[in-house]
Amino acid sequence: MGQRKTNDQEILRLLKEGRNQKEIAQHFGVSPVAIHKRLKRLTPPPEMSNFNSLTQKEKKFCIAVAEGKTQTQAVLQSYDVTSRESAKVMGSQLMAKPEIQMSVTELMDYCGVNKMYRIKRLKDIIDSPDLGIAHKGLDMSFRLDGSFAAEKHLHAVLPIEEMLTRAHRGLFSNDDDNEKELTVSDSAVG
Repeated sequence: MGQRKTNDQEILRLLKEGRNQKEIAQHFGVSPVAIHKRLKRLTPPPEMSNFNSLTQKEKKFCIAVAEGKTQTQAVLQSYDVTSRESAKVMGSQLMAKPEIQMSVTELMDYCGVNKMYRIKRLKDIIDSPDLGIAHKGLDMSFRLDGSFAAEKHLHAVLPIEEMLTRAHRGLFSNDDDNEKELTVSDSAVG
């Protein structure tokens, strides 16, 4: 048997740095399959206490979500549902459970799609020369870190006569006194 091209400690170090299996394979000049097989022997399966406490259908749902399926697709694949709409609601309810969220995270980490890897991929998207793709990446990053301000909506109940009067004044009057009156009146509503 020939000398092994890989080094187990180096593979684990690169993995901890956030490199994926394809990058590690390129580093050693071997196929990604060879790295995958080696990692399978080097890393024991995680304890995944959250995942092991789930029902079979919940486990199937978590695996489908970790594979990249939408919540609705995962429910349709895992549960016996009558409609797509009920699958959508059920997927939302399942993902609201902390044990489901943690199980999906455990599965993704085990498969090498940890947070560091996802952050690096998001950076690649943002750095794309295609501005449409870069814009979507920036949008996603702002949503993930909460940079977008919460939307504010004003809800007020006004009698129809007052609404018509305000609309009439706003459309047909350029008088400064009417504008001041509207401003004061509007602030009193909020």
